[in-house]
Amino acid sequence: MSALMYTCHIINNAFLIIFILMPLNFLNYDGGDILNIYGYSTVALLIASLLLCALNKENLKTWIISAILSLVSLVVVMPLVFFYLFFGIPPK
Repeated sequence: MSALMYTCHIINNAFLIIFILMPLNFLNYDGGDILNIYGYSTVALLIASLLLCALNKENLKTWIISAILSLVSLVVVMPLVFFYLFFGIPPK
């Protein structure tokens, strides 16, 4: 279960990088859709980590690390991506 949670974190951040580097037709070029997808998936991972932290005391350290990774994604990565997308990419 812990390997699955870490895999979800890796996939979440990999999709963020893919969505930033490769513009797709269904994404808004301003980056709002990218931030929504990333934010919702990070919040879902945070809720899952906190629930597993409360329910599964055997792997408490693993779930705390997972919750910290989600919080770092919300507090550090999302603002950096926001400023990169809205102020860092020069217009074409």
